[in-house]
Amino acid sequence: MRSQIERSRRRSSLDGVDPSLGRLGSVPTHPQLDPTFLQSVGPVLSSLKDAVDDVASLIVLSDADGRLIQVLPTEPSAASMFDDVGADPGASANETHIGTNAVGIAVQEGKPTLVAGRDHYQEGFECIGCVAAPTRDPIARRVIGSIAVARRRDTPILASDVSALLPVVRDAALRIEQLLLDQATVADRLVLDAIKKLGGMTRRTAIGLSRSLMIANDPGARLLPLLDQAMLWERVHDQTRDGSAATVQTFIGDDPEPVDVRCTPVRYGDETVGVLMDFGSVDVKRVGRAVSRGTHYATPERSTTSIGTSREAAVIQSHLATAAVSDTPAVIVGEPGVGKEHAARMLMADRFPGCEVVTVRCSDRDEVATLLAGAEIEAPTALIHIELLSDCDADRLRTLIRRAEHPERLVATMTVFTDEPAKDLLADEFIRIRIPGLRYRRDDIAPLARQFASDSHGNIRRFTPEAMQVLQRYPWPGNVRELRGVVTRAAAGCVGNIDLDALPAEVRRLATRRRLTPLEQAEADAILSALRACDGNKAQASNVLEISRSRLYRKMRTYGLVGAVLN
Repeated sequence: MRSQIERSRRRSSLDGVDPSLGRLGSVPTHPQLDPTFLQSVGPVLSSLKDAVDDVASLIVLSDADGRLIQVLPTEPSAASMFDDVGADPGASANETHIGTNAVGIAVQEGKPTLVAGRDHYQEGFECIGCVAAPTRDPIARRVIGSIAVARRRDTPILASDVSALLPVVRDAALRIEQLLLDQATVADRLVLDAIKKLGGMTRRTAIGLSRSLMIANDPGARLLPLLDQAMLWERVHDQTRDGSAATVQTFIGDDPEPVDVRCTPVRYGDETVGVLMDFGSVDVKRVGRAVSRGTHYATPERSTTSIGTSREAAVIQSHLATAAVSDTPAVIVGEPGVGKEHAARMLMADRFPGCEVVTVRCSDRDEVATLLAGAEIEAPTALIHIELLSDCDADRLRTLIRRAEHPERLVATMTVFTDEPAKDLLADEFIRIRIPGLRYRRDDIAPLARQFASDSHGNIRRFTPEAMQVLQRYPWPGNVRELRGVVTRAAAGCVGNIDLDALPAEVRRLATRRRLTPLEQAEADAILSALRACDGNKAQASNVLEISRSRLYRKMRTYGLVGAVLN
């Protein structure tokens, strides 16, 4: 116990906690309530109250962040004894708010603890003694909260005054875990059994996965923060649905190289209800260090995450790196909103580190000519947007490039309305780099969403599994720009994890549809291209597609294009 308290006091000091507060912390968010957890603890709290009612006590239930969920006095006088320290539901006993205390240590270290008298970090807690034990998810083994008993008297209290409560509180925590285990789904139990059967295979990194659960053996524990449960489940379940094992390439964090993972289905009758993922001898220490250094959330100024981490994104980054060491002008093509300007700026930053980027429109031909001719200007680079090929006189631009003293200054972006390669009218003068639409690189959705949520909030924000599944299934006709807008608004409109309710209703509705087949996706792309070319005018688009307007409406509803972002 002594070492626990010493570690806690060091953490409290480093966190800059004010020891003169004299009361529990106040946080603007509500406690993270798990309905299953709350339902399970009722009988345990009643029996614990009977066990400690010989002395006025306060029974406290907290969530994994140390926020008080329930406060149960064993007698009326016990409640008034703690009024001055703010021991009310919603108050925070997290170490970062009030320093060393039993609840804070229990959720921080995941071990039972006792803090009494002057061992508290707060100066006004000398007369309080508290015993707390963490409560864990019985399958995933993560800490989901704590249960504690606190007592108070008029004079400073000693550890010996409350030490007898330690086995009682520890037993209550174990009873809660057993109740949760009894309520676990069949799928979760089978996945847990599959992990346990690995037995002595301690050198192999394994993760068990179901629709609602992701757990790991000891070597695999470092991978859990790097993997998205909802996205991973959808991918591996599709590969093992028929009961056959499969090898699935999986990206870990921001590592551009995928890992081959052997996926073995966990079956219940004729249904695949879980998957055991064998990562082999992947270097979990290396990827664990990468997360601790923060590379998973790179700075947006030169962030590969802003393009993505998929194989397609790795190809784009490779092309950008090749173009960066060339003197040939570059053109980056793609649909609206795929991130062409960001990629262009990344390329210019590599070609001319630390230099300003001047953005001009293709129609400003005199300014383009001035920049390429090497006239005296403050910025030595030019970024030219070619919004539509029809806005650009290709012959004129060829002439400007061939006469330019500094053609390497030019990086153009050109908007095309489908993912088909653009016409090669400028192929001889440009290095061409194509960025696919977001629907063709769904592995980028999760890391991009996390990045945008972090950028908008100033710290790391997490998505609930249900919310991430919706983002994965939505077709994103507006590409990365639309994803950024949806995530930014969702992050601004909620506190804590970004859940399903924070996402727009239209996104939730369209995401419930099944994924399109390749043939259907091609047809949807053709419709989307026609609508964009016609500025959303459906009558004109139906003429371009040579179908009736009523059929166009039906197709738009079928493919989830009604209300889509078209520009």
